[in-house]
Order: sequence, then C-alpha cells, then structure tokens
Amino acid sequence: MFLKQVLTNPRQVSAVAPSSDALARRMAKAVREDKGNVVELGAGTGRITQALLGTGVLKERLYSFEIKVDFAIF
Repeated sequence: MFLKQVLTNPRQVSAVAPSSDALARRMAKAVREDKGNVVELGAGTGRITQALLGTGVLKERLYSFEIKVDFAIF
C-alpha cells in the first residue's frame, strides 16, 4: 500500500519508506503520556500511532492526522 501511494502521488507521501517498528518505539518513548494531548501529523501507516498507544498514551488524548485516505484507519 505504501509503495503504491508513493508511485501514485509522491507529493503527498513525505517518506521514502514507512517507519520501522524500532523507529516508532524509539519516537514514542520520547513522549510523556502524563503531559496532556499528543498530536501526530502524517500518521501514515500507523506504526508510530500504535507505538504511542503501546507506551501508555490514552487514545482519548491522541490526535492523529493523515492526508491520504488510504492510510487512515477509522
């Protein structure tokens, strides 16, 4: 799905590859879940979103935005 989106409309996909699980976990560790809301711009395929939830960020405090409907999970 990611590669298809890169080839179809590369201006709307800002990464050359989706984030790895290891990168997502490392980024999520930097967020302190007890400090309020978390905003994720360009949620992509959801790996960082899942890592944030896995570190204890409450889904009620997580706001993820994605321009590509094919990537968005409802």
